Amino acid sequence: MFDEFTEAQTYSPSRRRVRTRYAVEALRIVLPSTILALAMFATLYGLAFLAVNWGTATTVLLAPLVALTSSVVVVLAVAALKWCLVGRYHRRVEPLWSGFVRRTEFVTGIYEAAAVPALLAWLTGTPLLPPALRLYGARIGRRTIIETTYLTEFDLVDVGDDVAIGDGVSLQTHLFEDRVMKMAYVPIRDRASIGSKSVVLYDSLVEEDVTLAALSLVMKGETLPAGTSWCGIPAQKVPQAVEPAPASGEGELVALAGSGGSVG
Repeated sequence: MFDEFTEAQTYSPSRRRVRTRYAVEALRIVLPSTILALAMFATLYGLAFLAVNWGTATTVLLAPLVALTSSVVVVLAVAALKWCLVGRYHRRVEPLWSGFVRRTEFVTGIYEAAAVPALLAWLTGTPLLPPALRLYGARIGRRTIIETTYLTEFDLVDVGDDVAIGDGVSLQTHLFEDRVMKMAYVPIRDRASIGSKSVVLYDSLVEEDVTLAALSLVMKGETLPAGTSWCGIPAQKVPQAVEPAPASGEGELVALAGSGGSVG
C-alpha cells in the first residue's frame, strides 16, 4: 500500500471524482471518431475542390497527397493535445483517481484511436515512424526500426542507435499497483533487438547488443547485460553456444593439410 494516498484517491472516490471520470471517458470515446470524421471531410472537400477547379486527371494525381496531408494534421493535432494536457512525462507515482491519471489516459486513448489508425500504423517498420514518435517526446536514435506503436508515456521511452523493435512490442512505461499508477523510464541501448510481441517493463535496462526473443517479458528493475540473449516469460538468459574442440587427431590433420604435408 501507499500510505501517502488517501482512500478517496484510490479505493473510495467521491461522487465528484466519479462524475469527472464519466465525463472524461465519454469524451475519450467521442473525440477520436470526431477527429477522424473531420479528417475524412477535409480530404473529400479537398478532392471536390480539385475536381471542380483542376479537372479529373489532376484530382487523381493529387488525391494521395490530399489524404496524406489530412493524416499528418491528425498526428500533429494529437501531439499538440498531449503537450497541452500533460506536457513532458517524468518518473512519478500518482493515485488512480487523480487528475493526472485522467489526463494521461485521455491522451493515450486519443493517440491509440486517432493518431495510430490515421497514419502511424502505416509507418511501422519504416524510417518515418521514429520522427513521428519524436513529436510526442520519445527519444529514438538513428537507423532504428520500430514496428510497434504501443507507447504511452512517450518521454519515458529512450531507444538508442541501430535498434530493431518488432511488431506488437510493448514498451510499458507504467503499471498500476494497488490502484496507484507508477511510471518510469524504459531504456533500450544501441544495437539491441526486441522480438515481436515482447513486453519491456519500466525501470528495466536493455544494454548494448542484447537480443530478446519474441513473446518474452523483461521484468521491472531487471538489467539485460550487453551482448547477451534472452527468452521467455519472464525472460531467462540463453546460454551461449560453445563450439566443440577438435579431436586430438583432427588438429594435426588440419595443420598438415594447410601446410601441404602428407600423412602416412
